[in-house]
Amino acid sequence: MMKGKYKGILNQLYYFSLCLLAFTIPVSYRISLYVIGLALVLSVWKVSISGRLKMIFQKKVNLGFILFWFIHAVSLIYSSDLNYGLNDVFQKLSMVLLPIIFLPFVPEAQVTERIKKWFLTGLFGASFFFLVRALILSTHFTPEGVTFKPNPSGVPWENYFFYVRFVEPFHPTYFSMYLSLGIVFIASYVKKIKEIKSRALYYLAWIFLLVIVFFTSSRIGILVSVLISLIATFWIIKRRGKLVVAVVLTFFTVVGGLILHKNERVGTSINQLDEYFQGKEMENELARNSFVRFDIWRNFTDVFQDNSIFTGVGVGDVKRALVQVYEKKGIESAYQNQLNAHNQFIQTLVACGVLGLLILLTIIGYAFWLAYKSRDWVLLLFMLIISINFMFESVLERVFGVIFFVFFHLFFTSNFMKEPKNRVD
Repeated sequence: MMKGKYKGILNQLYYFSLCLLAFTIPVSYRISLYVIGLALVLSVWKVSISGRLKMIFQKKVNLGFILFWFIHAVSLIYSSDLNYGLNDVFQKLSMVLLPIIFLPFVPEAQVTERIKKWFLTGLFGASFFFLVRALILSTHFTPEGVTFKPNPSGVPWENYFFYVRFVEPFHPTYFSMYLSLGIVFIASYVKKIKEIKSRALYYLAWIFLLVIVFFTSSRIGILVSVLISLIATFWIIKRRGKLVVAVVLTFFTVVGGLILHKNERVGTSINQLDEYFQGKEMENELARNSFVRFDIWRNFTDVFQDNSIFTGVGVGDVKRALVQVYEKKGIESAYQNQLNAHNQFIQTLVACGVLGLLILLTIIGYAFWLAYKSRDWVLLLFMLIISINFMFESVLERVFGVIFFVFFHLFFTSNFMKEPKNRVD
């Protein structure tokens, strides 16, 4: 009797730790690391009782992440900078820990909904905090009265409602990924709810998240959120007739275009993109720096010597190898700032070679296949968010990028361990 009671408490604590982890992802990655430790202890305890450890070899996704981490660890053997390499391997340790944590996870509808809502709670809480902070910092009380000045003293070109100033200590691109996933979750609720008042509240929440994305001023973040919103809208109304679909999608396309154009950072980049591809010399230094990733992508293959494309240069020597190319090719901004590849696929190829890239593509491709096979729109939209951001950022070079990707990849694909009728769309 008591043994069953303790098992019940352990089970509740385990699922609470997953909810807490989902909550902390958009709040603080440092707290997430502590929660991962708690969830790992509870998971190992549950696994030892149930004897489900062998399942780690049955779940393809779990093995994929562990193998991906292992390839990075092995590349330390032929890396000259072990300090940098070890730091990178430890940053990716969640790829081993999270698959273990998800071993006893049973994706029942009540549990999955709770995890999604905890994530949304953390996301909205952080977003409101950023707004309130920006308002407080922008409001000044003087003898003449109250003034609103969103530009920090001494740096008038910056804005408390703009880019890094708005979301710090987060990186704008990463926080915009969280916001895009929040939009996907909101859309999934709109799809199910029939009451007009409830739907209206969710639509307001949707708009609020888009506003926050606008303030992050991440170019790729804004583009992805608008694209995700368009696809999610089509998903919601696709059975309401071609005319309705056409009108609504046209409306959202126009609104999305205005959002893209009205954001100063995005609008400027769109105008300068044409100049860049025409080969015109950009006088504005910020404009040149904005497109430095294109120069990196065109020249990164110079890091490979002999057959090193098959093994990569080693996770410890990625930065050194790329910086040498920047110096050789005269990519001044990338050289001075010691930039990474700004593309996760290229970053993986340089570090671990063709094998590492194939494993990463397999992990992503398998999730897309599951989404297509089951018509799982939530998983599909999540993978679109990840894939597009992977093309413009080395997402897995930061701890919070690794945790976000691995946690929700395992969370969504765990649904496929049960019968389709029990899955949550």
